[in-house]
Amino acid sequence: MIRRIQHALLLTFFGISLFSCQSNQGSDQVGEPETLEPLTIVDKGTKSFPLDAETAVDYNSRFRVNVFDGKEYLSFANRPASRIYEFDYESGEPTRKIKLESEGPNAVNLFFNIGMFFQAKDSIFLDSGGFGYYLVNGDGQVLNKAGMPQKENTMDPSCCPILFTNGTYFKENKIYGTQWVKTEDEKEIKAYAYGSIDLIDNSKSKKLLEKRLFVPNYEEINEMVEKKDPWVSPLDISYYYEGELLYAGSPISDTVYVFKDFELTNRFYVGKSNIELADYRSMLLTSQIQQIQNGYQNVSQIDQPPHFADVFVSPDGQMIYRVLIEATRAKKIENSDQEFPEVAKASLIVLNKTTGQLSTLDLPVDELDIPLSTQSRSVFVSSAGIHFETKEQVEEDRLDFRVFGVK
Repeated sequence: MIRRIQHALLLTFFGISLFSCQSNQGSDQVGEPETLEPLTIVDKGTKSFPLDAETAVDYNSRFRVNVFDGKEYLSFANRPASRIYEFDYESGEPTRKIKLESEGPNAVNLFFNIGMFFQAKDSIFLDSGGFGYYLVNGDGQVLNKAGMPQKENTMDPSCCPILFTNGTYFKENKIYGTQWVKTEDEKEIKAYAYGSIDLIDNSKSKKLLEKRLFVPNYEEINEMVEKKDPWVSPLDISYYYEGELLYAGSPISDTVYVFKDFELTNRFYVGKSNIELADYRSMLLTSQIQQIQNGYQNVSQIDQPPHFADVFVSPDGQMIYRVLIEATRAKKIENSDQEFPEVAKASLIVLNKTTGQLSTLDLPVDELDIPLSTQSRSVFVSSAGIHFETKEQVEEDRLDFRVFGVK
C-alpha cells in the first residue's frame, strides 16, 4: 500500500512538472503524450555453440558474455582441462582456446574450479581458489600475481580475501569482489559483503559494502547464524557488476539495490506482487548443516518457499533480470534413495530501468536448467536476453541455451 501511495504521489508530481514545462513553452506548442509500447518477454528459441574434442564443459564451468569493441563474446573455463574457451556470440563459432600452464614461469595453480573475469580482451583475471590471483593474457602468459601463499604450491585461503562472481570488477589497480568469509573472521568483518586486493602492494580489505544496507532483517539473520541452533548457513546474496554500477539482490527481497563506489545510488522494485516471499527464518532453514558420524553434511529442504535466485543486468545496463523460484519438488539421485530439491515452478521478471516497465513470464521449468542458488553457473545474459542451459542437450557436439528477451 505504501508503495502504491508513493507511486501515485510521484505520478502526480510528474504530471504537475510536465504541465508547467509545457506551459512555459508557449500555447502554440501542442503535442500528444508519448505512448509506451508494453514490455513483453518472448521466447527467442535456442542459441547453440559447437563443441569438439578439445572443447568441453565442466560441471563448474561458468558462462559470461563480454563486450569488446562493440562485439559480444561468450566465455567459460574448464578446470580439468585447464583451458579458457571463447566464442563469437553472434556467429556461435569458437574464437580462442587459452591453455593455462601447470609448470614453468606461466604456471597457474588451480584448486577446485577456475574463477575468472575479463578486464579486457587480452587481460583476464583468474581466481585459483586459495592459491592466489593471476592476470593472464590471451596466450595464457602470466602478467601479474597477487595474494600468493607464503609457501609455494600451498593452499592458503587467508591470502585470498575475495571470490570471483558476476559482481567482481577491477578499478584503480584493485580487484573488488564478494569477500571470502572465514570462520576466524571477526563479527565486524562479517558485517560487510565486499573486499579487495591491491595488485601493486598486495594490501587487502574486507570492510566494504555493509550488508545491513540491502539485506532485510540483517541483524536477526546474523543472530540466527551465530547461534547455530539450528546450524544454518548465511544468506546468499546475488551481485552483478555492469557499467560501473554494482547491483545486489537478496533472495527474500523484491528490491534490487544499486551502488556506485559502494554508495547506494538507486533501488528498483523487481518482483511479482501476487507472490509472498519467504521470511528470513524460513529461507535460512532451507539449508542446514548437520553433524554425522564422520563429520558434517549439508541438508537441503525439499519443499522450499518462494525466493529469488540470481540478478542479471543487460550489457547496456538497461534491463534487470531476476529469476523467481515459486515452488520446488523432490528429485531422486540416480541409483540412490537420496533426494534433493529441484525447481517445480519459476518466473522470469524483467525491468526496464529507464521506463520503469515491468514484465513477467512463467518459465518452462521441465526444459531448462534453473538453479536454486544465487550463484548460478549456467545462466548468462547478452544483448539478446537471458540464456538458460537446456536440460536435454540435443547433440553431443554442441551446447544449447534457451533465450528469453524483450520486445
